[in-house]
Amino acid sequence: MSNGNYLNAHSNQNDLPQLQEAIKQEVSEREEYDFEIIQKTSEEIQRLNNLLNVESKNREETEQAIYDMLRDVVGRVKTEMEQERNNREQTEENLLSLLEDTINKINSAVIL
Repeated sequence: MSNGNYLNAHSNQNDLPQLQEAIKQEVSEREEYDFEIIQKTSEEIQRLNNLLNVESKNREETEQAIYDMLRDVVGRVKTEMEQERNNREQTEENLLSLLEDTINKINSAVIL
């Protein structure tokens, strides 16, 4: 072996531990970066899941509030219709009573 080749081979053997350490460092940094990406992704998924849960709860509450309002409106309309029907029936009874009284008075006047 010539002196130049011996120095190159010897130099490569001396660089080997440094290269191995550099590779270990690179692998470690890559794994740490991968872990950070996984952690950020997981946090984002959790945040989105929380938002979906809040939106779903709000939608359910809104639907319930609308249902309750509609039920109240239907109840009020039924009550008003019942009152109107009762008023109409009372008015019809009063008119029939007046009509009967008028017929009776006419019949009494004709008989006399």
